[in-house]
Amino acid sequence: MSKQPEALRLASVAIFDRGIGWQADATAELIRLHALNAELVEALQAYVSTIATAGGGDKDLFMAAIREVDNSARAALKKATEAA
Repeated sequence: MSKQPEALRLASVAIFDRGIGWQADATAELIRLHALNAELVEALQAYVSTIATAGGGDKDLFMAAIREVDNSARAALKKATEAA
């Protein structure tokens, strides 16, 4: 069974059960999710850009560029799914 994401856990806490620390927890989680989202967007933009322009017709350069952005995209996805 997968662990419930912290953002969903914080959202599900009843209003009357929320202590003073809830706001700090929610703020930290939103900052973490924003940074993770930015990393995923950057990896996807690099991937799309590379697919469109990589190699300039040279198959070896194209494949090297694809491997590089593929590794970056996979790392970002791994980080995102482990954090969930």
